[in-house]
Amino acid sequence: MPRRPPTIPAHSAHGHLVHPPLRADGRRNYEALLAAADEMFTVHGPGAPLDAIARRAGVSNATLYRHFPDRRDLLVAVCVTEVQALCTVGEE
Repeated sequence: MPRRPPTIPAHSAHGHLVHPPLRADGRRNYEALLAAADEMFTVHGPGAPLDAIARRAGVSNATLYRHFPDRRDLLVAVCVTEVQALCTVGEE
C-alpha cells in the first residue's frame, strides 16, 4: 500500500526521514510520541529514557519502536518537526 507523503514541505532536505502513519490511531500515537519525546529531550537531553517517553505518550514500548526503530529515528523526527514548524512561522 503506498504511503501518503509526509507533511514536511517538499523543499525540505529531510522530509524523507519522517513518515507519519496513515491510520488515525497510528497518527495519534505517532504525534503523542513526538510531543512526549520533544518534552523529554528538552528536559533530559537526547539520552532521555525511551521507556519514559513511551509512558508519557501513553503507549507501549512496542508502539514506540514500531514507529521509531531506534533513538536516532526519534531524534530526527523531533528535529524535523521543529524545523517544519519554524518554516511555517517563517512563511507566515
